[in-house]
Parts: sequence; structure tokens; C-alpha cells
Amino acid sequence: MWLKIIILAVLIDLVVREPPGTGLNPIVKIGNLINRTWRKFKHKNPVIERITGILFALIIISLCTAFVYLLLKLLEFDNLIHLLASAFILKYCIAVSAFFDTVKPVKESLIKNDFPAAREHVKHLVTRDTSKLGEWGIISATIESIGENICDALISPLFYFALFGVPGAVACRIINLLDGAIGYKTPDKKYFGWFSARLDDLVQFIPARITSMLIMLSALILQRNFWNSIRVAFRDHSKDDGINSGWTIAAMAGALNVELEKSGVYKMGDPNDEVNVKKINDALLFIPTTLVIFIISLILVIAILRIAS
Repeated sequence: MWLKIIILAVLIDLVVREPPGTGLNPIVKIGNLINRTWRKFKHKNPVIERITGILFALIIISLCTAFVYLLLKLLEFDNLIHLLASAFILKYCIAVSAFFDTVKPVKESLIKNDFPAAREHVKHLVTRDTSKLGEWGIISATIESIGENICDALISPLFYFALFGVPGAVACRIINLLDGAIGYKTPDKKYFGWFSARLDDLVQFIPARITSMLIMLSALILQRNFWNSIRVAFRDHSKDDGINSGWTIAAMAGALNVELEKSGVYKMGDPNDEVNVKKINDALLFIPTTLVIFIISLILVIAILRIAS
């Protein structure tokens, strides 16, 4: 059943496409709700603000996860309806088409040398200030986002789906959403978003390293730089200020044989090849490849466990 749910979710994702700005994605709506409400719970006392931040995150995660769990329980009377509902919900926890749809206008603007437009479009991919990015910086930011989000928006939700079913994927996606909304070390979010940031670090710890390995294997299959991906991932992953995203970004930099940079934070990889639009296309190939490898790996793990039992 789990394999059917994943395959159907991906197929639905490829058919029901929602470009940025349409506002149809429920995950986006939850994110907007978080952004509109979290400031109402701030407090002058840092300790109280940490506590309210913890409660805020746990309530959001619990409500979303419980709703999905109860909904799917109610739909168990019919296997087909349950399958379709499960796949449709999982579709909103993962991103396949969204990668391509969001990156496409960035590429088109770069090809036209319309850098102001490219800077605007890349805002959908990264949280950094894009107003002063040149061509190289825009392309680097795009590739970094692909590497990081293969974990956050694809492999990680599927990892928790494999462990805990659709509610697990939902919980993972909401935790990542909370981190993206309030998990920053800015003065206004330092205390309130502390728990959300740390929880996301914990949840992404294993998936980030799995995704890094999947990127390495994808480099081998796609005939990119397999050994360099391994070398750069182990050498540069700690350069990021987070404990997880560095693994996937460094593995991608090594696989593409390029240097990626977030100004003032890190440089990963080596400037061996030119950072150009073709490298963005190469990075996008890692999305379906890592997905297929992950699914095959799940099948093998389940088969081995069944034989062992």
C-alpha cells in the first residue's frame, strides 16, 4: 500500500501543479497563518516567550497531524477512497513539480540576461537578500536551494511517511514549515522560534545525511562527479551554520564540480567548472533520481526485514 501511495502522490503532484503565488497549496495557507499569528504570542520575558513558542509549535503540529490521522481513520471504510486521500495529502507534503515550476522563471530570466527579474524569482527559493546578487550568485542560490530542499521537501517527508504513515509526513512538513517561518536567530524570533528551529534540526538530522548519500549515488548514476561529491560533502558540510543542510548542499556542489556560496556564511565545493544555467538543469536531474533511489532502497529494506523475520 505504501508504494502505491507514494507513486500516486507523485503522479498527482505532476498533474495538479500550483505555481508560486496561486495560494492554493494548504501548506502555504498554514504557513501564512503562522506568519499572521505568531507575533501575538510574543512576550517581554525571554523565558515566557520560549515557553509560548514551544506551545505554539506543538499546538500547530498536533492539530494538523491529528486532523489528518482522524480524517484517514474515517475513510478506512473504503480502500480506494483511503488510498486516494492518503496520496493527495502526501502530495502536499512533498515537492517534485514545484521544484521545476519555481526554478523555471529563474532560468528563463537568466537566459534573457534579465537579472532584476531573476532576483525577484529566486526569492521564492531562498530567504537571503537577493537584491544585490549577480548572475553567479543567483545560479548558486538556486542550486543550493535544490540541494537543501531535496531533503526538506522530498526525502525527509517520505522518510517519516515510511516510519509513521501519512501523519508522520504531515508532522515533518509542518515542523519544517515552522522552522522556515519563525526558526531564525533574528532579535524578534530568537526566543519564540528557538524550539521550532531545534526541533527541525532533530527531525532533519537523519534524512539530511540519507539525502546526502542519495545525491552521491545519483551523481554516480547520472555520470557526474561521484567521488568528488563524497569528498566535498565530508570536507565542507560543517561550513554551514546549521547542522543538516550543509550535507546536501556540499554533496550537490561536489557532484556538479562547482563552488557554491552564501555570502558571509559559507563557500562549498571547488571552482572547477563554470557556474551557469546548465548547472541548474543538472541539479534538477537529481530530484527524480534521488526519489527513485530512495523508493528502491525502501523496497530493499522492507524485503530484507521480511526475510529476516
